[in-house]
Amino acid sequence: MKYVNFVIITILLAVSLTLSIKQASALGTGFFISNDGYLLTNRHVTDSAANSTEPLTVKWLGKTYPAILVADGTRYGIDLSLLKIDTKTSCLPAGNYQGRSIVGREFTAVYYDFTNELDPLRYYKLKITSIKMKIINDTKVALGGDYTSRYVIKPPFSRAGNSGSPIIDKDNYIVSVINGGHSTVHQPNRDQLVFTNVNSFAVGNPELVTFLTPYRYNYNIQCNTPTKDYKLILNTVNP
Repeated sequence: MKYVNFVIITILLAVSLTLSIKQASALGTGFFISNDGYLLTNRHVTDSAANSTEPLTVKWLGKTYPAILVADGTRYGIDLSLLKIDTKTSCLPAGNYQGRSIVGREFTAVYYDFTNELDPLRYYKLKITSIKMKIINDTKVALGGDYTSRYVIKPPFSRAGNSGSPIIDKDNYIVSVINGGHSTVHQPNRDQLVFTNVNSFAVGNPELVTFLTPYRYNYNIQCNTPTKDYKLILNTVNP
């Protein structure tokens, strides 16, 4: 059999971050924004919940929790969802960069290093990785359907399962959330896929603030004891 290169135009697979989130066939990343179990991930990770009999679950520190979908960004056209699990957690607060230029600034992206298997929803390594990256463009990017991004990121690093990973500033505030990418994919043999990213995309900080503002007050979402240990905030969604 001859193997060829091909291109995945847009990656919109479920998330996995400091926690992992699983819903039916979706896998993604999530992260805690309060000490009482509220977490963020992408809406495209949780969208399958409405049409699935599978429970929405979050895996954190080796334990799986049932998750409640508190709200999503459909109303505002924002690719974010707010979830809740019943436990005390570590967290990072969301920052507000409205009115400040963010292009060209250096931040840290934290994500799970998934393996490049043919079935990324089944075979993955929960190894947390952090890289320095820059936001190089602040413009609306259409990812398909009604999902959009705002920031283009370099170097690119999106993989299946990285959706919902946080971007963090030097003061340990959440700036943005990874939600897609363009990748070239090479299949060197029957059992392996090798991804080469062209671009990675993220939800804008203004959209993050717009989405979270009403829920901060309605649910008293606060991060009173922030942590610098990323493995305590990341989860996988639908692991």
